[in-house]
Formats: sequence, structure tokens, C-alpha cells
Amino acid sequence: AAAQTVLAAGRELPRWLADRFTRSGAFATGDSGDPAALLRLYVRYDQLPAALTVAADLIDNHKVGTLNWLPYSHLEALLRATKMPTTPDDPVAHARTRLVTSLRRYAADLAHATLLEKAAKVF
Repeated sequence: AAAQTVLAAGRELPRWLADRFTRSGAFATGDSGDPAALLRLYVRYDQLPAALTVAADLIDNHKVGTLNWLPYSHLEALLRATKMPTTPDDPVAHARTRLVTSLRRYAADLAHATLLEKAAKVF
């Protein structure tokens, strides 16, 4: 409720409040965190660079085999919402490029881990 109130007022979410939704904040508070809820809030209140950054951070901070869940539907919606052509110096374009790069890296890491797992089963 506090995050929604801050974003509805057109203000930037304080880092400590955003951290409560993410894994980094979850460990400090003992909560499980809900990065998907943070993504939804950022998109709802047109904070697209922040949403893209949270999504990229979520992917970049995983270790293959330890991250069991990604908010794929939210990531797809975020990519669709930011697909409009922008100028290269636009913060949305920069953050979107980072997210796409993170997703590609994640897919490559996942494919590599899957191949290793299949090879291990052969032996």
C-alpha cells in the first residue's frame, strides 16, 4: 500500500521500500519478497525504466539451478510496453536493452546447464 501511494503521487520509490519487494530486501525483513508485484506497480504508474531495471536485476542476480521462478508474463508485458521506437539516449531504451541482454544471457546459461544435466545422465 505504501509503494502504491508513493508511485501514485508521481514520486520515485525509495530504495528501502523497493528492496522489500526483491530478494535483497526479503532477506533483511524475513519476507519472501514479491518482485512481480513491484514490476506490476512500476508498469501501472509508468515507471518503465525502474521496472526494466528491476527485471534485469532479478535475472542477473540468479544462479542457474537456484532460480525456480521468473515472472515471465510480466516480463513479456514489460517488453511489449517498451517496444515503441525510442531515441538511443532514452532511459527506457537503455534499460530495455539491458533487460534483453540479461534475458539472452539467462537463456544461454539455462541451455548450457540443461546440456550438462543431460550429459551427466548418460554417464
